[in-house]
Amino acid sequence: MTADEVERALDSMRAVLTAEDGSLRNVLCREILLGALGVEDDDLDILDLKVINRSVREMRYAFKVFKPYRHIARSRSSGRLGLRRRVRTTRWRSSSRVRSRVRVSW
Repeated sequence: MTADEVERALDSMRAVLTAEDGSLRNVLCREILLGALGVEDDDLDILDLKVINRSVREMRYAFKVFKPYRHIARSRSSGRLGLRRRVRTTRWRSSSRVRSRVRVSW
């Protein structure tokens, strides 16, 4: 990072931390920033820090990619919920008792 990028990042952090209005957006941004700064105090391993870093980067990218589609209603069906189940019963004799087994197939 260059000195200008560092100064811009510090100015942004100061603006978030010193914002006087209690809007939900500012409160959440402050919590995210303080949580990120708190990671240093948690004495985490390098692998844990890499997981956190990658997760945040991927989430930011996903939000950026899917933002244009927020106005489109989401589909509520998932997986095999819309399919009918077929149930077959199989009977066989074993030692003078009749046993039943139910097989479910999709």
